[in-house]
Amino acid sequence: CWLLRDARLIDAEEITTLDSGPNFLIQSLTWDGHEFLDNARDQQTWITTKKLVEKGKVFSFEAIKIAMSAVIKSGIESI
Repeated sequence: CWLLRDARLIDAEEITTLDSGPNFLIQSLTWDGHEFLDNARDQQTWITTKKLVEKGKVFSFEAIKIAMSAVIKSGIESI
């Protein structure tokens, strides 16, 4: 939850107490979260993006989002 909130994919409130580990109350998926899931839903787009990651061309989550958008815009089907 921390990483999803940090990446601005979800709106969540941290409700951690001294007696518990990190806890979050997820309120909603953000616009960026919806867009990421919509982009990743296409099997070929996701496979091509994963290949970019595996080749070491993409290193951060933000770069994955950008790469996925570029794959969609360019119509790249295979690498």
